[in-house]
Amino acid sequence: MPWRVDSNLRTPAVTTSLQGTRRRTHIALYAAVAVLLFVVERLLPNPVPWVRLGLANAVTLIVLWQYGVRAAATVVALRLVLGGLFAASLLGPQFWLAASGAAASFLVMTVALYLGWRWWSPLGISVFGSVAHACAQLLVVALLFDAGMGVLGFLPAFLFVSLLTGILTGVIADTLLARLEVAQSPPESQAAERP
Repeated sequence: MPWRVDSNLRTPAVTTSLQGTRRRTHIALYAAVAVLLFVVERLLPNPVPWVRLGLANAVTLIVLWQYGVRAAATVVALRLVLGGLFAASLLGPQFWLAASGAAASFLVMTVALYLGWRWWSPLGISVFGSVAHACAQLLVVALLFDAGMGVLGFLPAFLFVSLLTGILTGVIADTLLARLEVAQSPPESQAAERP
């Protein structure tokens, strides 16, 4: 007699355990993608110091939107620590700039999501996060690196660039969230949505 698993053995506890495992696996995969984007982006040449596209923030926004604050905080922390290790900048000046920007962006996106979820799409929330990221980095440069408050004269340029990068990462996150919703919906509802 071949080995068979009785479908009646699937109790609610086992199903919940499987869902928890699936959730943790998805979060780990998102964290891996965020670390990869973070490291690749740091390897690319940038014409202006401190300016990057922030593609890993799209992953943070997706996780925040799908799984909530705790999961998104985990992804951000893993991205910072592992990205810092892989980029050989852990606890160096670049790490603190990245950490301050990521923390500010995460906090602002979380507040914007939970207070304004009826009004703001992922694109709007991404722009808020990008602006917070730029402001936090300039503030850290001014305070920690003894650059003085004169560095805040760069704020208008940084806000303009953060608006553009926030729109880019917001469009990416919005597009991926829409595709993930279609991929996770049951096949019957997908067939009903097709023309």
